[in-house]
Amino acid sequence: MILSQPDFIYPTVIYELSDVLNDLMCFSAEHLRPEGRLVFWLPTIRGTDNGVPHHPHLRLIANSEQPFGQCNILYP
Repeated sequence: MILSQPDFIYPTVIYELSDVLNDLMCFSAEHLRPEGRLVFWLPTIRGTDNGVPHHPHLRLIANSEQPFGQCNILYP
């Protein structure tokens, strides 16, 4: 089997974030049970208006931003 070969490398395909989100929304609209929830983390850049992805068959219940502070690195 090709996957068991130690030098096998999975092929790389360019998959834009917007396409990933669109596919996620379409898949969820088709496969979620009634009253089911789709929860995901979406990286954003503060100060830009990228908007939250939407789909006509899904409704947004909550959206919360969790800003990350500066990373502090301690060196021994």
